[in-house]
Amino acid sequence: MVSRRFELKNRGMAISGIADYPKIKPAPAVILMHGYTGDKDEHGRFVEAGKRLAAKGFVAIRFDFRYGKTPENKSESDGQLSDMTPEEWVSDAKVVLSYAAGLPEVDAERIGVVGLSMGGYTAICSAARSKLAKAVVAWSAPAVLRPTRRWIRGKEHLERFKRACEAFVPLLDCKRIAPRPFLVVAGTEDSVVDFRNAVKLFKSARVPKSLYLVGGADHVFSNHQGELLGVTEGWLASKLASREKG
Repeated sequence: MVSRRFELKNRGMAISGIADYPKIKPAPAVILMHGYTGDKDEHGRFVEAGKRLAAKGFVAIRFDFRYGKTPENKSESDGQLSDMTPEEWVSDAKVVLSYAAGLPEVDAERIGVVGLSMGGYTAICSAARSKLAKAVVAWSAPAVLRPTRRWIRGKEHLERFKRACEAFVPLLDCKRIAPRPFLVVAGTEDSVVDFRNAVKLFKSARVPKSLYLVGGADHVFSNHQGELLGVTEGWLASKLASREKG
């Protein structure tokens, strides 16, 4: 496995990322999208996921959203989390999808997106607006999003955030993913985003769609990483399999 750093520009601001490459290329790609307060490593979870995906023959791409920096995380992209709106993250996801599709090592007809929490929200909403995403996986994703004091710092920011929440609604956008496949995964003990959000997304989406509930798992699947990655890898491998004959 070979890892390479990359930097993209979106609206004059830098997006920093890392891609893990498999031995055989061109290959299908998977773009990993972190959650609110997270970064491209997701406390090591995305590092492990990237290595596993590359070992399975995927180009694994993970990146820091703009407007994601906090004093606690390791985000290398421009912008502070206190200025973030969902619209900016959806815009970033589309830029990274275009980047992935243009890589010579990537089969542009086999790109999947995987997002955790707010990253799952973003994966759904960006895939609804970009046909470059050929398969979509949402882990612990909210069906709808409403601004809270946790991420609002002023009246002007609140208004921008509200407008974005009205424009980007996973419960509606998931209908636009079909005929591309959609997988929703949630932990039954998630205290941040109740697993019933996943059930709502599954019911709202059109076929082909799948729902997988991880019994006893929390929001980030702390003690269930093996099960989470195993299910996701297997699903992606089946949905992004090469269409070439013999």
